[in-house]
Amino acid sequence: SGWISYQGTTLTRVASVSAHDGAYVMRMAAPAILRGNDGINDSPSWILTTPAAGTRYRFNAWVRSALSTSLSRIQLREYLNSARVGAVFLTPAVSLSPDWKLLSADFTCGAAGSYIDFQVMATPTTPGEEFETDDISIHRLPAAGPHLARSADGGRGISAEPVEFAPVVTPNPSSGAATLSFVLPKPGELTIRIYDTTGRIVHTLMDRATLSAGRHVLPIGGSERYGRSLIAGIYHYIVESAHGVRTGRFAIVR
Repeated sequence: SGWISYQGTTLTRVASVSAHDGAYVMRMAAPAILRGNDGINDSPSWILTTPAAGTRYRFNAWVRSALSTSLSRIQLREYLNSARVGAVFLTPAVSLSPDWKLLSADFTCGAAGSYIDFQVMATPTTPGEEFETDDISIHRLPAAGPHLARSADGGRGISAEPVEFAPVVTPNPSSGAATLSFVLPKPGELTIRIYDTTGRIVHTLMDRATLSAGRHVLPIGGSERYGRSLIAGIYHYIVESAHGVRTGRFAIVR
């Protein structure tokens, strides 16, 4: 099937009327002896030979659990001749819930001819604890090229440098209101959500809203969706668009 157990997890392919895609999901049950990160491992590796250093891939997996609220994440490790290349790559943790949640990682290879080791994991607290994953995908991202850019006087022209869709929060850390800014190379839909460290959505800035090309600045950090100011702490943002999924974090200090 392309997947094996990771850290002793029991794997079962089960029919599900609420699968994220198709009619089946992969259900994982934590082993009797917990090892901290349990889940599934791609085997053989889906990416067996990378074509060149700098090649970029996007790894996606949807996860959920009927009962568990443990944390889930993607882990990526690159190897060349059995030696690891670079550091272990971990996505921000997402708290499991009955609703499907997206884990997404954009990974840049450090060597040519390497392979990528890919795990979808959770951190269960009790033996037998279950979570599910579905609709796992890997896409090779195109090399960056010139994009239509907006000049300072409002005109449009081809930029010598690619317009990078790279959302950033400033100031970071912030003692109150902050802004999330980004440049869209072309018009499109965006969904932007803010999460706390448990994976709870505290603010939805946009939900499939259509924005024009160009620079956008959105206020964040002032209050969460329940009408209260964000308390001091670390928060994560996920921006989903046609240009990919971007994640980051920021801190609120009071």
